[in-house]
Amino acid sequence: MLSAIYTPRSLNPLQSFGAASLIIIVGVLSSWVYLKRSSETPTFVMPEFAPVQIQPEEASPGEAATWVQFGEEAYAEGRIIDPAEDNALYFFQRALAEAPKNADALGGLDRVLSYLANSAESAIYRGDWLEARQHAEKLLALRPGDTVALTLQSRIKRFEDLESLISKANSQLAVARLTEPADDNALATYRSILELDPENSVAKRGIQSIAQLLLGYAQSAALAGENGKAQAFVAKVRNFAPDAKGLAEVEQIQKQWDQMASNQQVQDLLKSAADAMQAGQLSEPDEPNALALFNAVLELQPDSEAARHGKRLVIRALLDRAWSEIGAGNFQAARGPLNQARKAGASRAKIDELQEEIDYQAALAKARSGEFDNLISLTDLEVRNRGVPDFPKEAAEDGWVVIHFTVSEEGEVVDPDVLESSDQVFDESALKAIRRWRFRPYTVDGRPMPVRSRVKFEFKA
Repeated sequence: MLSAIYTPRSLNPLQSFGAASLIIIVGVLSSWVYLKRSSETPTFVMPEFAPVQIQPEEASPGEAATWVQFGEEAYAEGRIIDPAEDNALYFFQRALAEAPKNADALGGLDRVLSYLANSAESAIYRGDWLEARQHAEKLLALRPGDTVALTLQSRIKRFEDLESLISKANSQLAVARLTEPADDNALATYRSILELDPENSVAKRGIQSIAQLLLGYAQSAALAGENGKAQAFVAKVRNFAPDAKGLAEVEQIQKQWDQMASNQQVQDLLKSAADAMQAGQLSEPDEPNALALFNAVLELQPDSEAARHGKRLVIRALLDRAWSEIGAGNFQAARGPLNQARKAGASRAKIDELQEEIDYQAALAKARSGEFDNLISLTDLEVRNRGVPDFPKEAAEDGWVVIHFTVSEEGEVVDPDVLESSDQVFDESALKAIRRWRFRPYTVDGRPMPVRSRVKFEFKA
């Protein structure tokens, strides 16, 4: 562009200049036309991304390619969204400020958005709701109205609500707030859980436990001759679990009580056992406890059906207590009532079932947190859907990428990461491909279990 135009002050250009002068005049006129047209060109509009704050004193490289290069280097080094003004997101946005349609910058930004979405999914899988929410909010800030981000936020809220309600219900169950008070009881909380997740197994088992505990109270009251109290407990169970096992047994226990010999000591022991059960004092180290009192009755009357049935109630309550601890994720705490049930005479099948559940849930929790004892070979997994990576346009030669990934208990791929590669230009294509893979869930003893595996993608031009 010409910076200034100089003309003689007193000479006639037609007389004093030849062909060269005419060329100069033509050039000047051309420059004027060019300047006029340039001034009429519309100014460009910034793309709708989160704004980049550029200080006036910063030295701009002046070319989008330079910012893209900075962004690629930051992405490769793991500086994707942090630290401030030194991350891939910042550099890709700077590149787009220079050239809004730059394909490399747009592609880089898409990778950052995919990273945020995948990071949110991984955090949800680990149960880290705070991290998941932060990634979803960043994604929504970069792309307002994004359906993926909005869906993530909705799922996070639902999972948080479920976790809070489950914790609340288990706490209420632990202190025997089963159906009362009206605004703070385990039954109402478990019902709220089922409204959010109708198939929630923890809530279903919790309601079953409440029914069995109330029936246990009813039966122990019947053993003590307190028929009115027994009938009140039964009425509560019929309101929310009309098909619960044990309803018919209450009448049988009442009849047995009427038929028992008038042995005052036995009656006192049975009443004390009933009181201990209602107080949650099932076995040692509680003193007194229902199990010891029922055993005392059997020493006096070995054929006492009431005492035998009372022991069965204690065992059932201990097993329910162990199941509740498992549902709350307290696997070590579940072993206490399990051992007590074993000493009380619980069946081997029930003990083995509970022990297997504790071991499985503990292993499942460990795997969900990302702890794996070993990698499972890809040949030991059944692939249902296989994604083929695209050969990157920017790749100059053949290459390969080794990916580590987790197969969830639903058979989905989560937490994929690049272990090594011949060139990072292939990394994103390999990651996109593995995320599309689906597997038949890996099972241990017939039950699904998350596993860690690896795959090598080879790229041929």
